[in-house]
Amino acid sequence: MPFARDWANFCQALAIDLKGLQVSVYGSGGSPYHYLALAALWGADVKPVRAEDFSSGCLDTLDVIIFPGGGFKAMGGMLEPLGVEGARCIRHWVASGGMYIGSCAGSFLPAYVGETYWQAHEEARQLHMVKARLANSSDSIFEGLSSPGVGTLSAKITNPDHWLVKGLPESFEIVHYNGPLFAIETESNAAPFSSSEGVMQPVSATEEFTPAEAFMSLAPEELLLNRCIRQGAFNGLVSSYGEGQVVLFGSHPEFGFDVLQLGWKEPVRLIANALRFQARQRKSQKPENPSEQKTADYSLLFESAKRLERSAALFDNLAKASANPWLTGELPSFLGREASQLWQEATSRGAEVALATANLALTLSKQASAIDEFWLDDPQKSNQDVGFMGLKQLSFEIEKQLELALKQLDAKPVQLAHAYDGFGVHPYQIAVSSYLSAAGLCAAAHLLTVTIAKLSHKESLIPYEFLLA
Repeated sequence: MPFARDWANFCQALAIDLKGLQVSVYGSGGSPYHYLALAALWGADVKPVRAEDFSSGCLDTLDVIIFPGGGFKAMGGMLEPLGVEGARCIRHWVASGGMYIGSCAGSFLPAYVGETYWQAHEEARQLHMVKARLANSSDSIFEGLSSPGVGTLSAKITNPDHWLVKGLPESFEIVHYNGPLFAIETESNAAPFSSSEGVMQPVSATEEFTPAEAFMSLAPEELLLNRCIRQGAFNGLVSSYGEGQVVLFGSHPEFGFDVLQLGWKEPVRLIANALRFQARQRKSQKPENPSEQKTADYSLLFESAKRLERSAALFDNLAKASANPWLTGELPSFLGREASQLWQEATSRGAEVALATANLALTLSKQASAIDEFWLDDPQKSNQDVGFMGLKQLSFEIEKQLELALKQLDAKPVQLAHAYDGFGVHPYQIAVSSYLSAAGLCAAAHLLTVTIAKLSHKESLIPYEFLLA
């Protein structure tokens, strides 16, 4: 495929442009691993950053901060650990020349989300940097956001001359995962705001898209996605804020296209273009005496590999449970797949990815160079909503979720109240239904191990069959 064939040249060119660019991915909520892997593979200096770091001066050393899609508590789970002061620090940093990139939940936070939401979440008010409102706002379980659905959308470029879309075809597919769509405000704005520019719009759903109304068999007169498309909503926009830039993707350009969200295609160019733009504007000031991180104990790679091998076997066991009563009732569909199909595909793919990740980790345990300890051993903080954790903790969480899913197969089936009901109790939700399930975390472990390989100068060991579609 054209993009996969061009990957090596693409990365080589980016490594020149992004050398020394200081990029951090928010690690107190959501799923940061796709962004961490991409930035590392492209040659930027990348690390996770948690909410408590923003008020301690870490922003002075950064060029880009990326807020990924959310965790179990969506936008609220990202805001709570951040706090008002952390949000204010980020806004002031952007105004002085930084770049904020957000996707899905991360793109919701700087938008105009309304007084009702701001009264409940003052942190979001303090992050407001973009004069664009939500085209799919509502008082729903997603906290002010009504999901258009989950899966692959067809999108089109609305301004082919904009720097954000350089190298992209006029139309392409992109993964959307419940996130916001934007209506651009066109009136003049007082400083530090400027008018937002929409650069990408959804055109239609593909066969691998499930509208939210189909999660639990609703049948409205018009689907929310179709209404937003008819009204000209955007899923990608750029806005200046003071001297800085805010780049928002309601969709997920960082996600791949298989059932685990692995397999990158053209949309990652959007992220690369944003980083390239900021590399020309970079403002970071490295501290004169940077603090030294502890060097990782590489026996942790061996331990994580063994745990991932066990997880591969657990995925195989779950794959045999497709006739279980848990999976024969009415369950939400996603990615254009019914629950039983998603179960089979995701358990099978999860087993493959877990085993490949284990093999890479085992090889790295014998060959890797020195690397900062947090990549391998970094427990979640008490205020995290999923977010970043070291490979040790991530591999343990995958195994724990799979064991719990197997145990729950023998429990009495329960009726789910909505599409995201039952996390932690329903085997389908625990094992395969989202990027926060065991299957999704297995993809995260693969991306984290790839990041470790790149930062250990062992890129030649990376198995690209899972990374590129």
